[in-house]
Amino acid sequence: LTRASPADLQPLITAYPRTTFVLLHASYPYMREGGHLTAVYNNVYFAIGEVSPAVSRGGQEELIRQVLELAPTNKIMWSSDGHWWPETHYLGNLRARCALSSEDI
Repeated sequence: LTRASPADLQPLITAYPRTTFVLLHASYPYMREGGHLTAVYNNVYFAIGEVSPAVSRGGQEELIRQVLELAPTNKIMWSSDGHWWPETHYLGNLRARCALSSEDI
């Protein structure tokens, strides 16, 4: 994980300002760094798929808090990241909606 921080992408992002970069899986566990890049660079977007089925409800709520704290809402994307079976799309959607509906967010 020492080389997994999205902050290491800054030279690449600045070298290619016309290229769109999408930081997948919420840049987990580097959500703040990903959110910061999304806020600073016009060509960076933030996707929070995959974490819904993989992270606990509390972890999902904290992740969403961190993302909303830094990243512009019009640059945040979501997906269920379901695989193979329709139920995984449903579960990802349901878990993300539950985390988003938390009163603390």
